[in-house]
Amino acid sequence: TQLISAKITVNRTTDRSNSSDEAIELRSSGLFELLGAGAFAILMAMKHLYLMLAPLYLFYLLRHHCFVARRREDYFNYSFSFGRFIVLGIVTLICLLGAFVPFIMQNQPRVHMEQILARLFPFGRGLVHDYWAANVWALYLFTSRAASFL
Repeated sequence: TQLISAKITVNRTTDRSNSSDEAIELRSSGLFELLGAGAFAILMAMKHLYLMLAPLYLFYLLRHHCFVARRREDYFNYSFSFGRFIVLGIVTLICLLGAFVPFIMQNQPRVHMEQILARLFPFGRGLVHDYWAANVWALYLFTSRAASFL
């Protein structure tokens, strides 16, 4: 895998009159971002209300995992790594689909999956039923009411 490198200068002083600068190189292989993406996918499978945070986390992962920093003379040049993007997508899909494997292995997987999706996203009962995605739907209701006055 490609590594992101950054140099940091640290002052280490044993004596106040004698200081030496040494460069420490930090590397990140993106393993923590991949583990975080898998954990977030599992979290979304357990509690679908976290779906609202998915776009924010997607942009975070794109910036910190898919864009690779290359050191130039006095600046960093960022380039998109399509390979890292594919690996990130595979890890996320495996973790997200892993929660649905028991339902897919049943006799009628399509019926089970339709039932799960109907319960997760109850569009048939209306968008503001119960407490489903309360923050988004509160904004939806406010916008709807404000538009009715115009």
